[in-house]
Amino acid sequence: DGLEKVKKLASSMDNKTTGLRALLQIAASRGEIEEAGKYAEEALKSANERDTQNLLAEISWHYGQAGMPEEIVNLLAPQVQNVKHPLALMNLSQAYIDTNRKENAVKLLQAIEQSAPAEMKPMVMAKLKEAEAMPDSIITDIHRS
Repeated sequence: DGLEKVKKLASSMDNKTTGLRALLQIAASRGEIEEAGKYAEEALKSANERDTQNLLAEISWHYGQAGMPEEIVNLLAPQVQNVKHPLALMNLSQAYIDTNRKENAVKLLQAIEQSAPAEMKPMVMAKLKEAEAMPDSIITDIHRS
């Protein structure tokens, strides 16, 4: 099995983070949420600060590509004050939009806009406009009236 070969290769690498990134990508692409989460957690534990910021962007991107916005929120929202990578923050803003958290999305995008590099401002402003256009109240619980 190809996955077993990747696991074996990953476990033999000096830099564990690299192998865990590969396993995360495979699990996320297969929609294996628990496995992806396990590899993400292990990769973050083995990373230094610089790698951690890049990993947060990478992990949240993989989760987004796999249609897992709630996992992005769970990963980034509790530590949003420590997240410095602009793409990780943009991934979180998209996850907020995808999970109907308008207020969170708008506040985050306004904060990103203040510190975003000039080349990112158009993307941030377009995403902010999208978030602001969301309905104020979206009822997701079918039992509520």
